[in-house]
Amino acid sequence: MRSDFFWMGGMWIFPILMFVVVFAVVAPVLSSIFGRNKKLPCNRFHDNNSPLDILKERYAKGEISKDEFDQMKKDILN
Repeated sequence: MRSDFFWMGGMWIFPILMFVVVFAVVAPVLSSIFGRNKKLPCNRFHDNNSPLDILKERYAKGEISKDEFDQMKKDILN
């Protein structure tokens, strides 16, 4: 039996499949470990904060004034 018979019989697909399987397992694991950056603006909505917590955070950052805070708080609580 010749050594190139291995590749002619379709066995060449297994190294490629192993690469795909390893990538399909490793990529989600690495993403779950390193992908959760709390500084990204898209993650602030996934913290399950109440509207009042978000309003207090905006007031603490200086994004809204005291009058706006009071009016929005009144709107939220009613």
